Amino acid sequence: MRKKLLYSITGLLFLSSLLLTSCTELDEIPRDKLTDDVIMADDSLLINLVVPPLGQLRGFWLRESYWGIQESSSDELCFPTRGTDWFDGGVWQQQWLHTWTPEHRDIGQVWNNLNRGISQANTGLAALGEDENVTDKIKEYRGMLKFLRAYYMYCLIDLYGISPFREASSTDYTS
Repeated sequence: MRKKLLYSITGLLFLSSLLLTSCTELDEIPRDKLTDDVIMADDSLLINLVVPPLGQLRGFWLRESYWGIQESSSDELCFPTRGTDWFDGGVWQQQWLHTWTPEHRDIGQVWNNLNRGISQANTGLAALGEDENVTDKIKEYRGMLKFLRAYYMYCLIDLYGISPFREASSTDYTS
């Protein structure tokens, strides 16, 4: 009888603690992230909007990235397949023979990286806004971000024949 009463009281306390905590409001103030307001208030922080899309260029020359897909799918480059270590599950043969599928290791990864670069450029452009009465530094960073977005779109069209496009200020994600 005592155990049953103890379990009932413990259960009620647990349930009431869940109900009480769900009624409180939480106003979170991020202290470890730079918000758009903080970045726009300090010109020295504007570079933080350009760095993420620039970072997507890192590794473009790798064999599993943009350069590798361009070269290994043509006769300009041939990765030899010697034994199990060089075969890599047939990814190089699939690229050279043009028999890859969307599940191919490198094809999907490069698609995602290029689209991530476009998204990061759009995020930076949205934060910088479209106002013409701004400093030269903001205009310079807008130009850099527009170039990076265009370059990633060019790479997508070059590899896949298609590139999604959305204005940086657009919040309609239905199309």
